[in-house]
Amino acid sequence: AAEYSQLWELAVDSLEQAALALGDSEMTLEEFGRLYRLMLAQCDVGTIPPTLDSVSAGEMDRMRRRNIKHLIIIGASDQRIPRVAEPGGVFSADERRALHELGLELGSTADMELSRELCLIYNCVSLPSDTLTMTYSPHGDEGAEARPSFVMQRASALFGLEIERADMPRMRMTAPRPAWLLAAQALGSGAPEGEAALEYFNSIGEAQRLKQLRDAASAPRGRLSPGAVRALYGERPRLSASRVDSFSSCRFGFFMRYGLRAKPRRAAGFDPPEMGSFMHYVLENVARRISESGSFKTAKREQVDALCDEFVGRYISEKLNDFREKSKRFVYLFRRLTESVRSVVWDMVEELSRSDFEPLDFELSFSESGAGAVDLGDAQLTGVADRVDGWVSGGRLYLRVMDYKTGKKSFDLSDIWYGRNLQMLMYLFALAERGRERYGMEIVPSGVLYVPSRDPMIAADGELDDDELSRLRAKERRRSGLVLSEPEVLEAMEHGEDTRFIPVTFKKGVPTGDALASAEQLGLVSRFVDDTLRSLAHELRGGSIEADPYYRSQQENACLWCDYFEACYFEPGRDRRCYATKIKPARVLELMAEKEAEHGN
Repeated sequence: AAEYSQLWELAVDSLEQAALALGDSEMTLEEFGRLYRLMLAQCDVGTIPPTLDSVSAGEMDRMRRRNIKHLIIIGASDQRIPRVAEPGGVFSADERRALHELGLELGSTADMELSRELCLIYNCVSLPSDTLTMTYSPHGDEGAEARPSFVMQRASALFGLEIERADMPRMRMTAPRPAWLLAAQALGSGAPEGEAALEYFNSIGEAQRLKQLRDAASAPRGRLSPGAVRALYGERPRLSASRVDSFSSCRFGFFMRYGLRAKPRRAAGFDPPEMGSFMHYVLENVARRISESGSFKTAKREQVDALCDEFVGRYISEKLNDFREKSKRFVYLFRRLTESVRSVVWDMVEELSRSDFEPLDFELSFSESGAGAVDLGDAQLTGVADRVDGWVSGGRLYLRVMDYKTGKKSFDLSDIWYGRNLQMLMYLFALAERGRERYGMEIVPSGVLYVPSRDPMIAADGELDDDELSRLRAKERRRSGLVLSEPEVLEAMEHGEDTRFIPVTFKKGVPTGDALASAEQLGLVSRFVDDTLRSLAHELRGGSIEADPYYRSQQENACLWCDYFEACYFEPGRDRRCYATKIKPARVLELMAEKEAEHGN
């Protein structure tokens, strides 16, 4: 009744304001009804119980009703009570506190928010007249162990009560659906509660359903039928570099993501700015502009910085709508990237100024509209190469493929042995085979390089001068990959023996390093990559959905961050891991040669 009274008063006030706005003009019943409905749409009221005996649920800040007999607080863990405000704004909590002490008010501080939260908690827990019950889950949102909130601990100390751990199996016995899940789990383990649930469902005529469930659980994963493969992936599946990596990492994970298109549950929220696409945009456009209007060897730092600023501005206008829908914090953090972008772009310009290789293509697409998809027999391979550089010598075009990486990923030849991270080599050897049509001359594959496109953080025990800091950053930005070991090609990639960019060092004039490969070895790698891709495509068309996750260590494996881990039910006896130990590059080349010899025999 009180809520209805408040609502009526609000309606009268709103209608009086509407009448004043209309002046002396008359209002029809239809106009009155429309205004009344519009006013009601702007109101947010709690649900009025249909009977006196009812249960209401809501957030703590909405529990204002008195005369509550029993109150249950769910989720009373230290992660949720008191609620920690999401970080927002330009200034951190410590900075806000410091400004507050200086007399500069920027709204509520963290201390004020905490005081308000504690007051809200007190108002809520003091509502019930008979009982107050608090519960919490032993695990948080991310799976980490949770602890009881200070409110539970304080109540335990004040009233001499112990925080009890709930008996989940016994609780599941109180409702049909949880009890059925308990019975299903008991098919593989003989827990007493599960056995009781099994006996119950057998007694009510569910024995056949339980048998079907038992048979399905014990059956192998099997393979997809040809019809199912065509329905899920098409007549000729189109594989990208990321899909090849996903399939080689775990067949079952690939099936869940790209076959069933199962989407993991994710918390709602706003993603941070995509630094990778931003860096790619600026690097590509600055390099293209310098290539079209001049030479990298004559480019000045001021000119490069001006080009960076120009394309940063274009990105903000074209991709971010001039920050119209972005928060001030987003704008501030994005602006901080500008100096990092300048540093990364200048690093690219310095590399090309010391090289005879020049950019020929940016964002080269291997599709029907670009360089052409790669035919793997059972599938087609598509993708995009970030940059393709070339150098002409002796009537032949030496090509290398460059890939920008904003993370810490580096090239590892042992990954190639296990069928992973093949994308750059795929692009290089595809261009070596069909590039004559695009570039008009014979192609010589000369290497692949990962280019760090981030401003590295340098850890040091003391202060560093500018020269030492520049040297350490240059070391962090050294490329990784595989390059042709011919001396004239290495000289063309970077002039002189004091190399800063390519992953090669010189000792007494002789190039050394794990990144070197002869023409014969590159040919061996090319054939291995082609065979691997065709084998993966054949397995995909054959309907393979095995759970065979890539596993290098406890900190590096396909299951660690898999979105489908809970749906997989990996069993060591039934499924197998693909153990991928780290192998030295020379040994990888030996293994490739041995495998080719066996295949040839």
